[in-house]
Amino acid sequence: PYTATWKLFKWYPMLTLPLFIYMGFMISESGIASDLYKMFHVFFGGIKGGLAIGTMFMMVGISAMNGLSVAGMAIGATIALPEMLKRNYDKRMITGVVQAGSSLGILIPPSIMLVVMGPIMQIPVIDLFAAAILPGILLASLYAAYITIRCMMDPKLGPALPEEMRATSIT
Repeated sequence: PYTATWKLFKWYPMLTLPLFIYMGFMISESGIASDLYKMFHVFFGGIKGGLAIGTMFMMVGISAMNGLSVAGMAIGATIALPEMLKRNYDKRMITGVVQAGSSLGILIPPSIMLVVMGPIMQIPVIDLFAAAILPGILLASLYAAYITIRCMMDPKLGPALPEEMRATSIT
């Protein structure tokens, strides 16, 4: 058992795990995640469901940066949840956006899953990255289109931010 454990920790994909965890911690604690959310907030805030679309793209970005869906969900829930509730977004819309966006963290490179699966399946990790990027971006775009359509059909799910609120969100 001891040698098997040691052998596992000497396996190079396992060396990447602490670095991904550290990157997620740094994104959260440095304020990058909060600044990224403010940017999406201002950029998409003027359209119906815009804050949800911005949140979804933020979730995709953060989950992709730290390689873990659960870590991205934790960061997004602490940042996006209060802001969207304050802006009268539907609770089901909020939870769906946070979960859907963060679930793409294992698909969009760099991803811990792809780094670990590559050597197990004897496929170069760069090939897995190349194969996963297009489906990840396509799914994120389809999620954004779904949010837009749903909020056009039922505006109370995701109201647009008034211009004066977007102007004050920059600071």
